[in-house]
Amino acid sequence: MRRLSTCFSVLILCALLMPHTANAASNDDETLPSFPIINGAYFSQAAGDDPAMGYTITDDDGIAFYTTFRRLGGITGVGFPASGRFMFNGFVSQATQKAIFQWNPARGDVDLVNVFDVLSQAGLDGWLQAQKQTPPSFDNSADAGKSWDQVVARHQAELDWNPAIKARYFADSDPVSHFGLPQSYADEGNVLVVRCQRAVFQQWKVNVPWAQAGEVTIANGGDIAKDANLLPAAATKPASARGLIATPLFRGSFPLTNDQINAVRASSNHILPSLVRIIVDLGDGGIGLGSGIIIDPNGLILTNAHVAVHPIRSVLLQNGQSLPATLIGTDTLADLALIHVALTGLPAADIGQSSALQGGDIVVGVGYTPYFPSPPTTRVGAIIVSEPDAQNYTPIRYIVETNAILPGDSGGPLVNTAGQLVGINSQSVLRRTSLGILPLFSRSIAIDGAMPIIRQIISTGASIQRPYLGAIALPWTQEDATRMELPYTPGLLVVDVDHRSPAAKAGVREGQVIVAVDGMQTLTVGSLIGILAKHSIGDTITVTTVNPLGGARTVSIVLGGSPGTA
Repeated sequence: MRRLSTCFSVLILCALLMPHTANAASNDDETLPSFPIINGAYFSQAAGDDPAMGYTITDDDGIAFYTTFRRLGGITGVGFPASGRFMFNGFVSQATQKAIFQWNPARGDVDLVNVFDVLSQAGLDGWLQAQKQTPPSFDNSADAGKSWDQVVARHQAELDWNPAIKARYFADSDPVSHFGLPQSYADEGNVLVVRCQRAVFQQWKVNVPWAQAGEVTIANGGDIAKDANLLPAAATKPASARGLIATPLFRGSFPLTNDQINAVRASSNHILPSLVRIIVDLGDGGIGLGSGIIIDPNGLILTNAHVAVHPIRSVLLQNGQSLPATLIGTDTLADLALIHVALTGLPAADIGQSSALQGGDIVVGVGYTPYFPSPPTTRVGAIIVSEPDAQNYTPIRYIVETNAILPGDSGGPLVNTAGQLVGINSQSVLRRTSLGILPLFSRSIAIDGAMPIIRQIISTGASIQRPYLGAIALPWTQEDATRMELPYTPGLLVVDVDHRSPAAKAGVREGQVIVAVDGMQTLTVGSLIGILAKHSIGDTITVTTVNPLGGARTVSIVLGGSPGTA
């Protein structure tokens, strides 16, 4: 039998409050230096040390620079983007570290500029040799009258001069596209050099800071063109990451139509004025960063309970105003909280209907995670599914989506493409892989279930207490049982038990199957939610479980209150 911990520990549920140091406004070690955006990606690696400043490479305006970037191997093939777009010889162009892309409207495709040929035409051969130890090109008149294959063979024969450089050149998947044809070679004193049209190969005779003696390195054409001031200064100036819209991480491309892109941007602009940043005190000088959403012009702000259970230091509005806040109430098990700031006339979010969402619908999330530079950051993704609360069996539902929601986004809004609030960002589900722990998808509390809870808190001015079982149980099927090499019993499979909970004290264990509660069959999470909704804290329920290896037992469980509350 396979261990249940092996089967279920691949997914890790992560609440999204971001611990931080009290004296740090940001932490560059946490900030992503690159991430996918609409129609492309953002990279800061070739722009300096600030991850908030960089270059985007996109397919915007039908110019397929990002598609070409990926086709040529991305950063491995052509290096990081090293400029924005610019006009060069009448064509839209963009530099990476190793190449310059140029849009050819006649072909509807991207050409690679022969950078070192252009430098020669600009009269910079002397500068190349003096500053970059790069020899001038040989006389190419012998190419006249030859076929392309013959021209290629003649130039590549120049590589015979240095076997190590030749091996490095041909180790590339497409050396002619990436490097161009060899143009010359020379002994430049401390280094042996082969000049190509788009790159320069160097085999060092001595140790240098970036290479050992005998090692072959490549001088990148895009970087050298930049050093030679061949590119317009405005294009090489890094741009701020502020305002970029991130697409799902680790999921490849996320194609959107122009109408969808316009709707996403409008939705982001509509909800951002209602977004707030919440700073809480974690004790011992530490702070936590979360987000919230204004739901009433008179200062009511909705956030997660796992944010607001900590003392609130301040709430930051979009206009830069920082205010103290008071906690009105929480529903800890539903992970909802309502706080208040003493200010009126605030821009409240429009409340939408989460029940109107369908799988595949586009949704937009915003929040203050420091993992993205220049927060707040907008993320776009798609709905995967809506599911009941299988953790605490509250009336809420979770929206599962592909948005890259990360720590610091707790309590921030999830909106539809009309800019209406449909969810409260709450959790990320992470997958443990051989490469580490990576985001898989995110979960947001659906607004249809959240608003009745918030209205009750407003009405009573108090927190909501719910009966707490303390066991997470999920539906399972005959196929699940076969995959895990277990006998199949219809019911809910217990996948985790809080060791402090009433369920644990009664002997409920991971791997058991809950088949009945109070004598009523439990085949779905919804049925368990319905049974628990009829009970209060302190009530006793009966739970019948079956061990997959044999044996049934019925235990009595006294329901507790929300963890950490009376």
